[in-house]
Amino acid sequence: MAAFWTSDGDYVDPSGRVLLGRLAIEKDFEQLFAENKGLKLRIEVASLKFPTPDTAIEDGTTGVLAPDGTVPSRARYTNFFTKKNGQWLLASVREAAYVQPSNYGNLRELEWVIGEWVDENPGGELGLIHLVARSKLHHLHPLG
Repeated sequence: MAAFWTSDGDYVDPSGRVLLGRLAIEKDFEQLFAENKGLKLRIEVASLKFPTPDTAIEDGTTGVLAPDGTVPSRARYTNFFTKKNGQWLLASVREAAYVQPSNYGNLRELEWVIGEWVDENPGGELGLIHLVARSKLHHLHPLG
């Protein structure tokens, strides 16, 4: 994996530990995979931007999958790439703790619906629904 880095590249893990240079990164990843045989890395790219023709910034999430099927560890990442001799290399990788996104952004436009709603019709039937938001509008729950 270290071959993907520039010789002076750096890596910061979610705990803030800094590795400087391809050799330090290579040594660390070799140890990680030697101590944890069968690990697999899953990368989910969220965005990729090219500030210049020879640089790129990639954001996304990673998941490290253990061979025993335990819940994967996840992290957010930002990769800074540079193009050297026609090859894209990692100049810098920053990982941070992964936080599950909230549904609030998706549901915010429905805040107006929270409350009691009554439907009356001439036949005498009455419909009542009470919607309440829990956990900062992550979910809408009908009550009653």
